[in-house]
Amino acid sequence: MAGRNNSATRRDKLLTANQPTDKRYLVKPGRIVRYSRSDATRSYVTDSPTATKFVSLLKSVDTGSVFAMSQLYEEMASKDAHFQGVASTRLNAVTALDWEIIPAQTSEANQGLADAAADFVREELTNLQTFPDTLVHLQDAICTGIAVTELVWKDLRLVETIDVPGEKLEQDLSTGRFVVTTERKPLGVNTPEGKFVVYTPRPRAGFPLRVTPVRAQAWLYLIKHFILADWAGFCERFGMPIPVATFTDEVEDDVKDDLERMLQNVAANGYAMLPDGTTLNLLEAGRGTQPFKELIELVDRKTSILFLGQTLTTEMQGTGSWAAATVHNNVRTDILLADLKNEARTIRRSVIGPMCWCRFPNKEAPLPYFRRVLYESRNVESEKLNLEQVRAAREFGLPVGEDELYEMLGVSKPIGEAKVIRPPQSAAAGSELPEEQMSTYSDVTELIGILDQAISVGDEEVVNVVRNQIGSCLNVELKPVKLRGSSRLDVVEKEVQDPLQHCRERWGRKGDDSDSAE
Repeated sequence: MAGRNNSATRRDKLLTANQPTDKRYLVKPGRIVRYSRSDATRSYVTDSPTATKFVSLLKSVDTGSVFAMSQLYEEMASKDAHFQGVASTRLNAVTALDWEIIPAQTSEANQGLADAAADFVREELTNLQTFPDTLVHLQDAICTGIAVTELVWKDLRLVETIDVPGEKLEQDLSTGRFVVTTERKPLGVNTPEGKFVVYTPRPRAGFPLRVTPVRAQAWLYLIKHFILADWAGFCERFGMPIPVATFTDEVEDDVKDDLERMLQNVAANGYAMLPDGTTLNLLEAGRGTQPFKELIELVDRKTSILFLGQTLTTEMQGTGSWAAATVHNNVRTDILLADLKNEARTIRRSVIGPMCWCRFPNKEAPLPYFRRVLYESRNVESEKLNLEQVRAAREFGLPVGEDELYEMLGVSKPIGEAKVIRPPQSAAAGSELPEEQMSTYSDVTELIGILDQAISVGDEEVVNVVRNQIGSCLNVELKPVKLRGSSRLDVVEKEVQDPLQHCRERWGRKGDDSDSAE
């Protein structure tokens, strides 16, 4: 027993010696948040919604009730398909991207420490099994205004993250800080840096719940709810024809009672047996245009604008243009970039900061950056224009930077002893031709264009005349050819050998042996 106590004492001393001396973060071991049966309790705040009920609910949010905001968001998303779709689109645009850890760029003396910090954080977060779920949980703050996660530490290492449900959050209005309620401390536990990640994309001077997408969506949800109820009542009232029976005055009362039951049977089952002398008419409502569909579409468009900033990426309008769609998509991209910056700033401050503080005590290690990997779509037309500009620059003898060319082509530059694919010998030789022959190549290029036109119309005489002129320019002898049965490769390139090949490679005109001229 004494040996075990001595071992524990030595271990505690070792841990104490490795702890940072400053108290920037509160890295407290163990777990505070624990789920209970009461967390599953729901008050169903959106059942039988009214304007008075929603006003009271949102006022409770202003008094610090994150629980009301969280339940409002969850219930509206579970009942409104369009709202759930656009909200998921907004959140998935962030969580669908891969993430990476980038070392901070600092002085040469500290760059080694910065790289070591980045390697450490990258390895720890990659091996942390709960971290992907935490990244998804934190994005709920985009809708509700806040999301909180507990960091669980053991021996000064992050071993787990616990996502805190909104039901356990309250805001202390005296300090503006958020607290986590537990069964032992119903008044709440503080959420200090190092122990909790508090993500508020829009802090709003300490009151992030005052203006959130969920608050604005609450009124749209209420309006849509009443529209759907009125539409359902209209369809029930006027969607089916009304049966009307007429009879003479001589009909007795018991027969009238039977007729009433028969009419009810017509409305329910579609058939009835009527006595002789009774006339049955089915009155249908007018087929005029009703406003219900247009009103619901209007509310859905407002929801799309609220979460995505535009509508063309969620629905097709009657009219539109490619330019308008591009502008709308750019708006959505701007929102995505803002969400990525908010997330990266929070992860770096509240997760990476405490990790490096514990791993490199009293060394002020430069904090690495958390970043999502963006995959940009390629603009083919723009790339074609860039290549044409490079060709024009070479024609005019303008130098083009090697690094700029690699970036323009989207090809990485070979590093070290990487295997390099060399261009064909003819192309390489053509790129080293002396400048005094530039005019000759320009003339030959123009003649080749004329030669192609002559081949396309089948004018053999013009073809041989142009070949003689090409031979004169290149100081080679080109024998007459016959078009019938010859391919374009035979007419244009056969017997021209290296000089013409150099020219064609230099000016971007290559033969296609699949074309034939007759």
